[in-house]
Amino acid sequence: VTLNICDCSEEQTGTIAGGHNSDGAGIYASGGSGSTTTVNIYGGNIIDCEVGAGIGLLYDTTANIYHGKITGNNGGYGGVYCYYGATLNMYGGEISENTATYAGGGIWLYRSTLNVSGDVKISGNTLNGSPNNLHIEVNESDPAVVSIGEMADNSDIGVTIGKAGYREV
Repeated sequence: VTLNICDCSEEQTGTIAGGHNSDGAGIYASGGSGSTTTVNIYGGNIIDCEVGAGIGLLYDTTANIYHGKITGNNGGYGGVYCYYGATLNMYGGEISENTATYAGGGIWLYRSTLNVSGDVKISGNTLNGSPNNLHIEVNESDPAVVSIGEMADNSDIGVTIGKAGYREV
């Protein structure tokens, strides 16, 4: 299954807003049981979603973000939630000003993969009031994988490492 989201307008004002879901309030994508899901985001905004995260990616799901903003989401995981075999590829775009109350902030990565390159900003996100932009949850038996490619000069990414149980290290 493939979902393509494109705000092709010059103003880039297309918005997914105000969703309520425990995993992905703006976009929720899940694979598993032999199926894969791909979400391609070519622009627009995912804002003001509550309860879970702006985007929730579970199991054999891949999201490719080329442009757009994930901002102002307030829930358990904040901006993007990547869980058990999910892959997030960011080639551009911004994940900012999201607030998490359980884990994450900007991106929460657990047993998943993140590939980043291009003009990417992951900043200004918080977990319970503390800065938390890219949170990598450590699991020794099935670790998260992060790959940073060639970045634009003005890219900005903050990283937090935690152990299972959501403790800061």
